[in-house]
Order: sequence, then structure tokens, then C-alpha cells
Amino acid sequence: MNDSSNPIQAVTDDQIRTAIERLRRNKQLFSTVDVIRAILGFYHRDVGVRGASPNGMFGKRLMKYAHEFGIARVPPDQPVDDGEGGTTTAAMWRPAP
Repeated sequence: MNDSSNPIQAVTDDQIRTAIERLRRNKQLFSTVDVIRAILGFYHRDVGVRGASPNGMFGKRLMKYAHEFGIARVPPDQPVDDGEGGTTTAAMWRPAP
């Protein structure tokens, strides 16, 4: 799968809200990777310019609309399992107060 075919690019705000609601019921702290997995059922580690990849752009979308999604970012970014035998760095989120 190349970056241009990464399915995370096509998700809707409703899909994001539903995924976040499911995560909030089970976790007080979750990553951007957790949100992607909750939506797609998997995480695809895309390779590209950091922050400009589809996953990076999705993270920026979460940050831009965090208030609307009812979440708040918890710095710093953390290494998380990428599901492919390695790790990736992801923003961490919690339910907004």
C-alpha cells in the first residue's frame, strides 16, 4: 500500500467521533495510532516526510478539530507499537475536560 492509497485519507468526522467514543470507554489515554486502528481495524505505517504522510495529516486533523472531537492532546508524543514489528511515534490524547 503506498501513501496515496492509505485508507485513513477517506475517513469521515463521524467515523472519527465513533472511534474516539469507543476508545474513551476503555482508556483514559490513547494514541493517534489507536484512533486509526479503531476506525480501520489496522494501522498501516506509511513512509514519507514526517508530518506530511497520510497518518501525519490525520494526526494534524485530530489536533485541528480536537475540541469538536472532545479530546485534548497530552504531550509529549510517545513511541507506540506499529503492528509491523516496530514502533512509531504518535500523539497521545485524553478526553477533554
